[in-house]
Amino acid sequence: MPDLLVHGVLGYLIVVLKPTRYLLASIFLLGCIFPDLIRGPVLVIANLQHSMGVETISSDLIIALQVLHSPIPLFFQAWLVCLFFERDIRFRVFFSLLLGILLHLILDAGQRA
Repeated sequence: MPDLLVHGVLGYLIVVLKPTRYLLASIFLLGCIFPDLIRGPVLVIANLQHSMGVETISSDLIIALQVLHSPIPLFFQAWLVCLFFERDIRFRVFFSLLLGILLHLILDAGQRA
């Protein structure tokens, strides 16, 4: 099962072996771990609730927030993130982030869970 290290290392190898002028390396690497950064706090809260035996957030809400790791919501999240950058580089940021997210989802598709 790929973790953040595997996602990051494979993304780094792709950036080093096939550099292009359209791809922003740092944004691409961020995209490689972006879906886990979005889903991570939800998983931490769910595990913390389970280990402590308390329920601060309902389990239905935690399951509903898992959808943030799906392709369509990640597309819109990448679009929203690119709006934080200057107009001149927005497309490059969007393209790089989306390719990193796509690589992440391809690696995650190979796992059983």
